[in-house]
Amino acid sequence: MTNEELLKVIEEAKASGATTLDLSSQGFTTLSPKLFQLTNLTVLHLDGNELSVLPPEICQLTKIKKLWLQGNPLTSPPQEIALKGMNLSQKERSKITEQVRSKKDRKLSA
Repeated sequence: MTNEELLKVIEEAKASGATTLDLSSQGFTTLSPKLFQLTNLTVLHLDGNELSVLPPEICQLTKIKKLWLQGNPLTSPPQEIALKGMNLSQKERSKITEQVRSKKDRKLSA
């Protein structure tokens, strides 16, 4: 799927208020920022692409119940996604955030 075709699909989904979008096996290495405007989505199929990272903006899709990512070479979810699924207080989230940053700093200095 070309970028032009993708933008057309996104515009059609936005106009119709789609709740499901299947973008599987399209060879995407990145996601179009326009995708994050589809705030009615509850199911998003991104499986079988070439995504190595998910941008934090994916959290703008607040109604997502199912996010299919199988078959992508993802290295790790953005911190925003990992923490979103946890029922934690702000203090607990801050503590985890600090631990993650500390580990990254240690790896960079090694």
